[in-house]
Amino acid sequence: MWRPPLYALAIVLGLFVWAYWDYLYHGYLRAPDPGAQTTFRIGLVYPPDRGETDLVLGAEIAIEKANAEGGLLGRRIEIVRVPEAPLRDLDRRIAVIDQALPIARQLARDPGLIGVIGHSTSSSAVTASPIYDRAKKLYFAPYATNVSLVQHKLNTVFSMVPNDAALAYVLAQYAAKQGYKRLVLLTDDTEYGQETGWFFAVYAEQLGLQIVFRDAFRPLRKSMEDILTFMLDNTSFSMDQVDGIVVAAESRDTGRFVNLARRLGIAVPILGSGSISDPLVQRLAGDGMRGVVGVTVVDGASTSEQGMTFGKLFRERHGRPPSLWGVLGYDAVLLTVEAARRTGGVNAGEMSDLLRIMRFEKPIVGANGAYGFSSTGEVIGQPVFVIRHNGKDFEYVDRSESLPRISDHEYSPTAARVPRPVAPAKPPGAQ
Repeated sequence: MWRPPLYALAIVLGLFVWAYWDYLYHGYLRAPDPGAQTTFRIGLVYPPDRGETDLVLGAEIAIEKANAEGGLLGRRIEIVRVPEAPLRDLDRRIAVIDQALPIARQLARDPGLIGVIGHSTSSSAVTASPIYDRAKKLYFAPYATNVSLVQHKLNTVFSMVPNDAALAYVLAQYAAKQGYKRLVLLTDDTEYGQETGWFFAVYAEQLGLQIVFRDAFRPLRKSMEDILTFMLDNTSFSMDQVDGIVVAAESRDTGRFVNLARRLGIAVPILGSGSISDPLVQRLAGDGMRGVVGVTVVDGASTSEQGMTFGKLFRERHGRPPSLWGVLGYDAVLLTVEAARRTGGVNAGEMSDLLRIMRFEKPIVGANGAYGFSSTGEVIGQPVFVIRHNGKDFEYVDRSESLPRISDHEYSPTAARVPRPVAPAKPPGAQ
């Protein structure tokens, strides 16, 4: 049977092949040239519609700190800001190609660019990643959670957050701990929503949770208003008998759904996916955020020196704590600069090798804790937290470090159909 995850995977793989062909056709290999540069640059591809671009604000603090410490190889470090428009085109595959590839080409041609951080969706990150790899640019993807990002095992490409499988696993575990039995599962039509929803359904079945209704928001075919009307009117199940609504969607749809559901009087607990901590969700949901649960990778109780220093600086400058994106923007710059300093140069291959082996020796510690990466570039050792909104802010209510790891050897939706949890790797620095 042709399933949504297979469709999503086919799209992602198609974008990856397109991007790789595009690189070979244009042939622009521009590795960093230390001797020809008076400054080094780090590209920052960010979504201008998400909050106050916390990714940029966090990266700026890290750049200022690095330059105050002497820069890199005696040269200052600068940020190249590249806004990436949100994907609202009905044919998202065309939109991704039209937006992600020109940005990747532009950055790949810069010989003074030592790394790239960003791209606002998994599909744009997967599309751009082979160009950065072939151009020998270190690439960190803070927004991408699709498992396919690291399955291709590109040498200079790294994820920064646990993938969709891990986030869905923690959310399903939390629902089971709360005693939930009957759930509604809603997604959007993005690769992110489809993949996260599929993984959640798999883990829910393993935990004995029943999904009584499942649907997706689809432009011009099925709106969230249509879906909510059916949920309230249908005779197949009653909302009074539903324990929770799981929403696996990008930020804009998640925020709109929470707001609309609460306006219509639906008081059932809402469980969101990884996008729930995006400030955009909270602005769109308004007062409806109270009681909403989600997952995040940011450790709000971090006592690391980096975490406390960064949090203090961010609050002094912007009058609020940093969001997930601010923390990841700071840490991605830190990882790039520290990898170059430890290797004594800006060779992306040497920096990538160090990032993979450092968890066995001396991991780099950022605002979100110690980092480690697998041979495929998958982040290792980052716990996932369950958060619940109290009407003003999120509170931390649960934590999980035993996450399923997905690699090109362990996951194939066309074969096994079910992701296999494997033994969690030791956290970076653990003996």
